[in-house]
Amino acid sequence: MKGPRPRILCVDDEPLNLSLLEALLTARNFKAIMANSGMEALAIISRETIDIVLLDVMMPGMDGFEVCRRIKADERSRTIPVVMITAYADRNNRIKGIEAGAEDFLAKPFDGAEVMARVNMLLKVKTLNDQLNSAYSNITSLIAFGERLISSFDPLHFDFMKTITGIVSQIIATSPEMRDRPQVVLVHIPESIGGSGWFRFESVAAVLTMTPLPPEMGRYLPAPTGDNCMLFYNEDDLVRPEMGRLVSDLANLAVAPVNLVCYLCDHISLCALN
Repeated sequence: MKGPRPRILCVDDEPLNLSLLEALLTARNFKAIMANSGMEALAIISRETIDIVLLDVMMPGMDGFEVCRRIKADERSRTIPVVMITAYADRNNRIKGIEAGAEDFLAKPFDGAEVMARVNMLLKVKTLNDQLNSAYSNITSLIAFGERLISSFDPLHFDFMKTITGIVSQIIATSPEMRDRPQVVLVHIPESIGGSGWFRFESVAAVLTMTPLPPEMGRYLPAPTGDNCMLFYNEDDLVRPEMGRLVSDLANLAVAPVNLVCYLCDHISLCALN
């Protein structure tokens, strides 16, 4: 399994059930984290990264429904999938679980193959949700940056290249939460507004670098028509014959293009790779 081991929090007041889940998960290279009460589970979630919660319903003190409600009420943990495990898989309990925010249910005694099927499915869902949240966070960050730029704009002391570098640093930032940042950003700045052709930006050892590119870099990109233009190319688009020359140019930058997003206008063109 590539990447960090998925971290599965198992919550049950019965030690035997915890032991069974731990054996099942660790045998498949998951990191199993044990909690024998709802309060202990919430404390673990507040301080550790958790990918999925396997949550018993019937526990003393705080039952699984309340634990699930608290997980889903917290902005920091609400995207963690919760699977409720109960010996009472009746309609009313399922409704209560859905109302509490649970994503799935397992009946006791649980079947190992079913547990792993549910866990693997929810890990895929969580990965997609995390990517969407990351993209939303990136967009929100860029909007905030643009608003700050506009509010502080001084036409008498405006450094265009410094501003562009600031914008690109937001796009290609190396903070851990920006997991979908581009590998390389290409920017074209017309000489008439303070630039001179194409520039390559990338993060090298957490330092943003800028390298001038040959003027023919953009020869196979569609030319701006006066209106702002957004173009999106995925892997299927990039293998089309008419994209061959563009892909070849990009490959000459030592970056094998997997996907490409371009913003084109008369004032500035920006392309984010991968």
